[in-house]
Amino acid sequence: MRVFGLDFKKFDFNSDKEFLELSEEDREEIEIGISFDKNTLLRVFRKHKRHALYLYEEHKNLCKALAIILGVIALFNIYHFAFVTHKSYGEGDNYQINGFTFKVNKAFFTDKDFNGNVIENGSNFVIVDLTIENHEGARTVYLENFHIRNGSYDSVTTNKTYAKEFRDLGATYDSVKNLKNGEVLNCIIVYKVPKNLKKDRFVLFYQENGGHLRKIKLKVSDVSKIGEIEKKQLGEDLDLGLRYKNDTVSFEYASIESSVQYFTQNCNSRNCAFQGQYLIADSTYRILEIGFSSDVYEAKNMVDFLVNYGKLNYKDANDKEDAIELVNGLSQTYSGKVVYLKVPPELEEAKEVSLDLVIRNKHYQYQIIGGIYE
Repeated sequence: MRVFGLDFKKFDFNSDKEFLELSEEDREEIEIGISFDKNTLLRVFRKHKRHALYLYEEHKNLCKALAIILGVIALFNIYHFAFVTHKSYGEGDNYQINGFTFKVNKAFFTDKDFNGNVIENGSNFVIVDLTIENHEGARTVYLENFHIRNGSYDSVTTNKTYAKEFRDLGATYDSVKNLKNGEVLNCIIVYKVPKNLKKDRFVLFYQENGGHLRKIKLKVSDVSKIGEIEKKQLGEDLDLGLRYKNDTVSFEYASIESSVQYFTQNCNSRNCAFQGQYLIADSTYRILEIGFSSDVYEAKNMVDFLVNYGKLNYKDANDKEDAIELVNGLSQTYSGKVVYLKVPPELEEAKEVSLDLVIRNKHYQYQIIGGIYE
């Protein structure tokens, strides 16, 4: 064979094979064993250990000081990581950040409005009752920085979209709210969530400056199921809401009249005086007068409450049962713990009259005229 003018046969490579006496046995695999001398490793370890002990004995005080400093730094870092950087809060805890104090008072879970009606098919709602205090000058608080999470699902405020449906739980605001120095704001934030999320896995997060999310644990109260009817009589206390412990009322008396006297308050720069007025019913209606006692409600608030949450059940002279909507008897504001409602004239002959109230997840029938519940 000639390549580039060379004749490779002249090199006689076969003779090299014979000279080296190569055979097929030389093609067999060769195993190489590698082992470590354990004693040598132990001697090296003991040597470094002795040197370390000598160094410690010669510089004992310095080593102790370094150990204490390193220990303090490690403990500080652990404390800062667990209780500052990643500290989580719970309901009722005061959380201070950027001159604000936040406190979650309660959290609710439901699919119904204040009157027990389903709001939207396929959706539930988480309502967070929150108190915010501003410790610095007039500035803005961003409610949209509060997120609610359940697994990978993240939801932000619905602003005032569902203000009417949850007015019994508190006031809603837009995502941006201006606060004065020292102003305290109590509000609710409403979150719309899918039906398939479990109610015990909701966690509230606040997005701090820089994007860090501060965790606030929630104890969500399920108020979606309306309880059995609870029956009451005149003089018995009625729990009106979920937010305050003293949010109770009792109805003391009730009567159906053709005319009533009420009192308005007139004030000038010097003083205030009460003036008596008369409400006289015509032939189309009568006046249901109901006296009540409450630490929270006055006449105007109580009328609004009854009209929004209740209806009137009655049994006529023939034992026929019926229900009517409640209608305010007076358009102007008046004083006293009494309400006046317009009712049909036939209620004068009714055997029984009761207020039927659905308050979020509670259902009451409050007997005000007639028979006694057993």
